[in-house]
Amino acid sequence: MVGIELDYEAIGEILRVACRRPVNALGRAVAEAAGGDANLPDNATVTSRGFTTDRAVAVVRLNHPEGVALQAKYGILTRAASANGLEVVEKNE
Repeated sequence: MVGIELDYEAIGEILRVACRRPVNALGRAVAEAAGGDANLPDNATVTSRGFTTDRAVAVVRLNHPEGVALQAKYGILTRAASANGLEVVEKNE
């Protein structure tokens, strides 16, 4: 029988380094799409920030005192993510 051995160090390097640029670009695209949403108040902004944990990450944030309520009511970030090919699912802990 032939076995497969995974190189976890190499996989981690790919997730941290090689994926950084495309993940950050996608975060910016989602932020831009959300920033153009008709339901976004004039005094709200949408930002994206990339960082690295054990992998490349981009956080898109709706900056407004009622940001959570706006997301719940209109799905601004969810629609922007979907428009960029992402699927948003509930996180079960």
